[in-house]
This record gives sequence, C-alpha cells and structure tokens, in this order.
Amino acid sequence: MARRAIVWEDEALELLEQAPPRLASAAEARLSAVALEEGQPAVTAPMVQDLLRELGHWGWDGVFGDYARADPTAIYDGFFGAKDAEAAASWLAAGGTGAGGDGIADFCVESLELRPGARLLDLGCGNGRVAIPLARRGVAVTGVEMSEDWVAVARAWAMRDGVLARLIHADLRAIPFPGLAEDASFDAILSIGVLFEHLPESDEQAQRLLGELHRLLCPGGHCLIFISGFSSRTHPGAYPTEPGTGAELRNLWTVRGPRSFRLIERRFPTDESRFFTRYIRVDPGRRPSESREILRYYTRSELSELLDEAGLSVRRRWGATNAGGPYTGPYTDYTDENPTLIILARKDG
Repeated sequence: MARRAIVWEDEALELLEQAPPRLASAAEARLSAVALEEGQPAVTAPMVQDLLRELGHWGWDGVFGDYARADPTAIYDGFFGAKDAEAAASWLAAGGTGAGGDGIADFCVESLELRPGARLLDLGCGNGRVAIPLARRGVAVTGVEMSEDWVAVARAWAMRDGVLARLIHADLRAIPFPGLAEDASFDAILSIGVLFEHLPESDEQAQRLLGELHRLLCPGGHCLIFISGFSSRTHPGAYPTEPGTGAELRNLWTVRGPRSFRLIERRFPTDESRFFTRYIRVDPGRRPSESREILRYYTRSELSELLDEAGLSVRRRWGATNAGGPYTGPYTDYTDENPTLIILARKDG
C-alpha cells in the first residue's frame, strides 16, 4: 500500500523557516510522521508552532540529537534498576544500598519524635535507603515508590535484613495514593527528594498532593520534607543569576546501569517558575527512549503559604550540608548556604 503524501499548509512552511537550516529537514520529517500517525490531512501552522515551542524549552540538538552509543556496558557500570528480587538481592549482596541512610533515619526519629510502632508513610521511598533503617528501629513503615525497579530493591533489602515494611509500587501523581486504604492514617509522613523536586508539575497538583498529606496524617501528626539542589532556589550554587533576568541555566548528568544508562538534562529559565527535565534511556540494541517532565518550583515563603493553605503549619526549618551524600547532615538551622532545605510541618486540626 502506497503511503499517503503529507500536505503542508503555506503558513506551516513559513513557520518552519525559523528552524536552523541544518535541522529543518529533521523537523519536517518529524511533523510529517506525526500527521501520518494521527491521520491528519495536513501539517498545520499550530502543529509547527507547538514544535517550535517545544524546541524553545529543550533545544534543537536536544530533540533531534542522536543519543545512541556503542555499548553502554563498556562505559557505564553500577545499578539503576532490577526487575526481580533475585537481581536486586545480587546487587544488595555487593553492598549497594545507598550511603547515609542510617544517619538520615536517626534524624527522622529525633525530629519526628518517632516511637516504636509509630506509623510512618515514606513518600517516594526509592530503594529503601531510609525506609529500611527506620523499620529496623521499630517504626511501622509504609513506603510508596513510583519506580518498580526500586520497589524490587527495597523488598529484597527488607527480606535480607529480616525487617517488616510495607512497600507499594504506585503513581504518586494519582490522588488518593493507590495502594493505601481509604481510612489509612499515619503519625508522620516523610518525603526525601520527591515533593518539590520531582513533583508537583503545577499549583493545582501541589494543592492535591498536600491535601492528600493532610488527609493521611492523624491530628497532631507531622510531615518532614527534604528538598535539595535546584528546588531550594535560594542556594547560590544552584541559582547564580537572579530570577527574572531571562537567563537559562542548564545541567546534564547520567544515571548508570549494568545494561543501560540514562542521560538527564534539566533546564531552568530564570524568568519562569518551572524546571524542564528530559530523560533519555539508552539500551544496547534498542533505539533510545525519551520522556520529559515539568516541575513547578517555589520560594521558601511560597512553600510556607502552600503548606499553610493545606492545613500544615511549618514548625521548623533545618539545613543539611550533605557532607556524607545527598540529604545527609550535619543538620543545623537553615541558611541560604545549605544545599538542602528540610521542612517540619504539623497538622493542627
């Protein structure tokens, strides 16, 4: 069957001239493919405008660049994901559990005044770096994590250490949180590097997330939120230019795996209140896959207002020097020099 010819509207062709000449053909091919897949009769000006807007955030080379590499295993090593408990256990046997978890757990016990049997929800528990040490201290931990890979690791770790922890794979963007009973109630909620680092994408999502935290906390319960790096906004290392100047900051790093790796790029236009993050996963023998997210960021005063509106009053702020790894201490009263902001908030009613 002959492929349908893609028609280009005149205005769309005029808009396409804004693309760099060396990449115009790639942009044309991409839009033609989209029109073909969606059964559109033509490439329209709004379609080109959407692509131009996308490229304004991500860059031309970012969208059309070739991220394929020869053999990632020859360059990268370590661990990113394990699909089953056996693979996770093998990684754990080699000592891969993440540094600093015990110190963070001790800080959580003290700041949240946790007693044995206290019910704690670890929001975005990852590989169990803090959830398992807390369970070892007698805390009744429920961990919710968006990555199926990390849940497998956390479960294997709990099994190896002989501790009880309920570990749930669920999408934290879904409200109410999947996997939790409607009448679930916790004495404390912990979020390390999730709230205000990977979520929310908008003010509306922030309100829903904090509303869910308020619902899940018992009266007088506390939540402890760790926010590191870019999200603290006042940290001079992350914000060398003032918001509103129109400058754009960029950051690029990798996450390594035994058979794959991810490139992660974050863009921060300082005249906007959002981060644009792009993830590119490269697996041997496969085409690279790409996903993106947008993060809404807040100032300290905006965070306090959001929490207060959700019925969570800020009781104290700490800062961490991250001397022993991300989110680790020593912990002191927060200043603009700290790379990590820690907020303790209480449900008063």
